[in-house]
Amino acid sequence: MIITDTWMPISPLSVSENDQFQITDTIAAGTTISALTVKVYLGNTDKTSTIMPGTEQSYSGNRFSTNKIQSLSGSNTYIVAARVTIDGQVITRKCEIRVQKESDLS
Repeated sequence: MIITDTWMPISPLSVSENDQFQITDTIAAGTTISALTVKVYLGNTDKTSTIMPGTEQSYSGNRFSTNKIQSLSGSNTYIVAARVTIDGQVITRKCEIRVQKESDLS
């Protein structure tokens, strides 16, 4: 089996700067996740420690959830990169998060 989907189905995700949420993804082509590491990037800078603190990250079967994502700055685009070992294969699933200021109209 070869898993080729890089981007999560919810990507791109549009949120407001003060939103707090977790991302959950299911890898349909796989059955069992055995490891998960999630990072958050702004450009080439790793922002994981400030954007995604905590220990709520979890996985079961072919589904995983990130820690709570928070403290996003408006008018920025972040990339959440989840490195997953599923059925012995290491893949990276990504989600683009577009953050609007609360004062933006659209």
